Parts: sequence; structure tokens; C-alpha cells
Amino acid sequence: MVRVAVGSTNKAKIDAVRKVFSDYYPVVDILSLGVSTSVPSQPVNNETFRGAQHRAEQLKNMDKDASYDYYVGIEGGIVNMHSRWFQVDAACIMDKTGNIAFGTSPSFEIPDRIVERLRNGEELSAVLDQILGQKNTKETGMIRFLSMGKTDKAGHLTHCVLMAYLKLRNAGFYSSNQ
Repeated sequence: MVRVAVGSTNKAKIDAVRKVFSDYYPVVDILSLGVSTSVPSQPVNNETFRGAQHRAEQLKNMDKDASYDYYVGIEGGIVNMHSRWFQVDAACIMDKTGNIAFGTSPSFEIPDRIVERLRNGEELSAVLDQILGQKNTKETGMIRFLSMGKTDKAGHLTHCVLMAYLKLRNAGFYSSNQ
């Protein structure tokens, strides 16, 4: 059995964490706890990684008995690469001994008209709710709309959680003693 604390009550984030750890462990006990973040509601560039790390650190600091094996923080943000803006999710996983790893989701380009609003401080899910005339795109994500339902936010987030977990799962490979 593995015990994992997730710094969110967002169903898509919890489902992604459950999926990844269930692939490696027969029993997964998950605690989901909404924690604050140290970054703006719409993180930009490295703020995305800082927000994910801050969430994981808060969980670990709250667990005085070190009763969880892993602490997971996930943050969605926008990053500028190749003079274009992309949506990307970052996961930070800490183990109970303080080892830390990061992973990202696949990224996709964001329309300029949305980027402008995000760079002015609006949050992506609020902008999407307004543009699409929907509610709660925070749970389903822009990816569900763009892919016409072929994938959703939980599927997208699964990649970033897995990419972060790979380093911790293969710690010996990453060791400088190799």
C-alpha cells in the first residue's frame, strides 16, 4: 500500500494521481486537501513550477508524523516557448524523506485572444467558462474542448504526475553514484 497526499480537491487532479500510483501499487490511499499556493491564480512560466512545489511542501510540512509516502502538488499555467504561449501543467512530488521531482504535461498552444486576458491576470478556467458558455471548465480543462472529448484534464494531468514520479521511482538511475 502507498499513501499519497494531493494538494487539491480538484477531481481531475485526484483522478490523475490515483491513476499513476494505481499502476505501481495494488492499494492506494489518497488524501486530498485544498492548500493555498504562493503564485497568482494564473501562473506564468516558472510560477507554474513554484506553485506545484509550494503545494507539495505545504502537505509535507502539515504531515508531522510523516504518515504519507508522497506529497503531490499540481499547478496549471502558461509558458512562453519559441515566441508562443502554451498551456502546461506541472507536478511536483516529494517523498517522505524530502526527495523532490518535477514533471510536465504535454503542452498545447493557446489562442492569442485568450493569452492577452491571462497575462492581464484572468484565470484560464474563468476565461473559458465565459467564451464557451460553460461552467466548471476547471474540472474538464481546455484540452477536452480542443480535442473534442478525445481526452480530458485528468488524462492530461496523468502525464505530468507520471513524469514527476519516474524520477522518484528510479532514484538509483538518477543518483550521482552510478
